[in-house]
Amino acid sequence: MKALPTRLSLSRDSILPAVVIIALLAALPFATWEFIQTGELYIFSHRFWPDPVARFHGPGRMRFIMQPTVATFLGARDGVKDRRADKPPFLWGLVFRSADRPGYRAALSPHYETLFCLQSFSMSLLSF
Repeated sequence: MKALPTRLSLSRDSILPAVVIIALLAALPFATWEFIQTGELYIFSHRFWPDPVARFHGPGRMRFIMQPTVATFLGARDGVKDRRADKPPFLWGLVFRSADRPGYRAALSPHYETLFCLQSFSMSLLSF
């Protein structure tokens, strides 16, 4: 029986998920320790809602500038591409054009993983 050749391909689509998984696994012991010490999960605790407001003046304030700026830039760029291709705005087409909805979903699905990984990585990086 012949062994199938395996080829390691390094690309953004293979490296980015690995980096995010490593970062999440590195944070897991600290989150577990905090849960054991306090008895509450941070996201469901009373400390969760005041923290974002406090971050405007403390660690992580850069995130509140960078994430909306990058999202606005990327949304405008894709909107210009849609306009040049004579397509309706993406969300408008996704919500109101039921006949074209499978095509919109298919265009979006390959980007879920990359968007999630970039958002998670940038959130952890810009929180300091």
